[in-house]
Amino acid sequence: MKMPIRLYNDVIFSPTPNPQNIKRLDFGVLPILQCMEKTGIRIDRKHIQDLHTTLTTEMEGLQSEVTKMTGYDINLGSGDQLSDLLYVKLGLRQAGKEKWTQSKTRLSADSDVLKAMVSKHPAIPIILQWKVREKLRSTYTFTLIKEADENDRIHCDFSYISTETGRLACHSPNLQTVPARTKLGKEVRKAFIPSPGNTMGVVDASQIEMRTMAVDAMCKGLLEIFWNWADLYWGVSEDIYRRKFTEDDRKNGVDQTSGLSFKDYYRFSAKTTALGVTYAISELGLVDLFLSSDPPMIPFLTGGGTTWDYDRDYDSAVVRCRQAITDFFQAYFEILDRRREHHRRARVYGCSWDMFGRHRWIPQVHSQHNGVVGEGLRAAGNISGQGSAAGIVKLWMAVIWDRIQTKWGRFGIKPLLTVHDEIVVEGPIGDVVPDFLREADQILKNLIPYELFPCPLESEWKVAESYGHAK
Repeated sequence: MKMPIRLYNDVIFSPTPNPQNIKRLDFGVLPILQCMEKTGIRIDRKHIQDLHTTLTTEMEGLQSEVTKMTGYDINLGSGDQLSDLLYVKLGLRQAGKEKWTQSKTRLSADSDVLKAMVSKHPAIPIILQWKVREKLRSTYTFTLIKEADENDRIHCDFSYISTETGRLACHSPNLQTVPARTKLGKEVRKAFIPSPGNTMGVVDASQIEMRTMAVDAMCKGLLEIFWNWADLYWGVSEDIYRRKFTEDDRKNGVDQTSGLSFKDYYRFSAKTTALGVTYAISELGLVDLFLSSDPPMIPFLTGGGTTWDYDRDYDSAVVRCRQAITDFFQAYFEILDRRREHHRRARVYGCSWDMFGRHRWIPQVHSQHNGVVGEGLRAAGNISGQGSAAGIVKLWMAVIWDRIQTKWGRFGIKPLLTVHDEIVVEGPIGDVVPDFLREADQILKNLIPYELFPCPLESEWKVAESYGHAK
C-alpha cells in the first residue's frame, strides 16, 4: 500500500474525512494566531479621528442633499423613517418582489433593496452614499478608537473552528471585512501602521481558491493558464468571450458600446463571473454582484447602456448573467462535472469534504423542500475549493511561524494580522521585511509537491508605510 505524502506537521491530503488530520492542521496554525492576538496591530489614532470627522461631515452634507431633493427632513439612520419616506411620502415601490424586514412591520430599505431602486429617484444614490459612510463610521472608525489599548494597538480574536469551511475568522473587532477596493475602505486600512522604527509587509496567496478549484476538478483550461504564468482573469475572459486580447488591447482597448476600457469591461466581468462561480452563484446572485461592485457594472448588465432601471433592464440582465455562467462552464466543463460529483457525494454520505479531509455535514439534502436542498448542494459543491484553500493558507502560516521562531523573530519580525489569504507583519526598516517576505513567497511555492497539487502556488508581497498603502 502506497504511504501518503506527509507535509509539514505530518499533515496529508486525505481522500476521506479525516478529523485527526484536520486537528494537526488547525493546531499547527494556533501559535501564530495566538501571537497575533497578543501583539495586536497599531492604529494611527489621529488618522482614524480625522477620518471619523470627515465621514461625519460628508454624511451631514449628504443628509442635506436628500432633504432638498425630497422636501422631507428625516434621520437616514432610522429604518422606519427611511421606509416611510420612500414608500409612503414619495410613493416609490420596490423593484421586483416586495421585501419586508424580518419583523414584517415595514418594507425594507436596506442597501441591497436601494441598489435595485437606484433609478427610481435621484435621492437614492445619495442615500446609498450616506449608508456606506455610516457603516464605515459605526463599524470601524468609532470601534477602532474604542477598542485600542493604551499603546494604540487593536487586539483581535481569531478562530479556526467557527466557520464550516475552515477559513479563519476574526472578531472583536472583525478586520477581515474592511473594504479593500473602495477609496474609503483604503483610507480605513491606512490607519493600520507599524511601530516606530518599523515598516509593514503584506504577503498574499494569489487566487488560491481558483487554484484549488482547478486542481480539484483537474480543469485543463485553468491549469494551463496557471502553468503559463498568465493573468488569470484575462485568460478567463479570452476563454469565455472566445477572443484574443493583444497587449495593446489590454492596455488601451475601449469597448465602443459602453465606453469602458477592455480591462474594466471584459476582464472585470470575467473576474466577477469566475469568483461568483467559485461560490456556486446563481444568475440572480450574479446580477446583484455586478450591481454591488464599485462602480456598479451597469454597462455589462444592460448590454452597453450606462443607466440602470430595474423594471426595464432586470430580466435582460438575468439572461446576460445566465449566459455568462453558461459560457464559463462551457470553457471549463470539468468544474461543473466535479461540482456534480460533490453533489452526489453529499446525497450518498450526507456530507462533503475537502482535500485535507475536513468534512461538512449537509443535512439539507434530505429536506422535502427544493430550496433547502439547493442550499445544501451549493454548500457541498463549495467545500472542496474553499476548504482546501483555507487549509493551504493554514499550512503556509504554520511553516512561516516555524521560520519566525527559528530565525526571523531574532531580526524583529512580528506577525500582526491575517485577512483571508494574506499575512501582515512588521519589522525593522531596511532589508529585513523584504527578505522575510521573499522567503514567505518561496515557502508557499514549495509548500506542497506537484505530485499532490499539480498547480503552481504563487504569492504577491509588498512593503509599505501602512496596511492601506500595501494594498
